[in-house]
Amino acid sequence: MTTLKLGSKGAEVKTLQTALNKACPYGLTVDGVFGKKTEAAVKDFQKHNDLSVDGIAGAKTWSKLGYETADEVTPGGRTIKKIILHCSATPEGEDYSIDTIDHSHKARNFSYYIDPDTKEKHYIGYHYIIKRDGTIVRCRPENVRGCHTSNHNYDSIGICYIGGCPARSVKDWNKQGKDTRTEAQKASINKLVRELKGKYGNPEVYGHRDFAAKACPSFDARTEFKNFK
Repeated sequence: MTTLKLGSKGAEVKTLQTALNKACPYGLTVDGVFGKKTEAAVKDFQKHNDLSVDGIAGAKTWSKLGYETADEVTPGGRTIKKIILHCSATPEGEDYSIDTIDHSHKARNFSYYIDPDTKEKHYIGYHYIIKRDGTIVRCRPENVRGCHTSNHNYDSIGICYIGGCPARSVKDWNKQGKDTRTEAQKASINKLVRELKGKYGNPEVYGHRDFAAKACPSFDARTEFKNFK
């Protein structure tokens, strides 16, 4: 999708108006004309989704509405400058299903994507999830913008491993970070990071904590992968 603003016209404006009406009963006429009512609806939607309120339907607004913009998804793919590692913030030794993550991210209004194989709609913000047995689960296609690290989704690939907190028996386990990666998870993360670095021109590796005030992924990924090849 392209950036739209007051005065824009055409089929993509109709798509925008339909999406806005679906998100909230704005009562917009789907006429393909970006007028004052459409601008007001965009501003209201932005206000309620913690976006800059400018009335312009750009990349972040389209993403919140569940669409990707033309400069985010291109035939040649996105420009990847970062690999960002996450943890699921779940207790040590416990599995956490992919479906549960999907439902959780849907409830948090993450943008959706279409699985290229099943054609089903999903909401997981990560591109990959690493299960405790080391299984690598592909989620978002790499050419689709992620929804995992604010202000860094456009040029990154997000990888999440299941774990990251002490065992449930530990008091306040959910308020603490712990590197719970199994040996199988470490091997799979290393394998995936190595492949992505080779594919995208050696992007830097970070942990979510490098961009947010949280422990995730519960280890110093930036130092661990500093000279990784």
